[in-house]
Amino acid sequence: MFCPEYTGENFYLNQPAVTDDNLITASGITPLEFSYEVLKRINVMKAETLEGGINYIKLMNQSISMT
Repeated sequence: MFCPEYTGENFYLNQPAVTDDNLITASGITPLEFSYEVLKRINVMKAETLEGGINYIKLMNQSISMT
């Protein structure tokens, strides 16, 4: 999509999810990364547990897509 009046391209970050204090945003095709950032921000579990869970889900998604 192209919008000639848009002037914010210098602020764009090409990342699956972006956080800035309490603002968390992500592409619609990256729900896992968005969820990770939300859970990290609200601090519901230890960082190691969250990382392990996210990595496990990514691994399972990879193995499912390979079959």
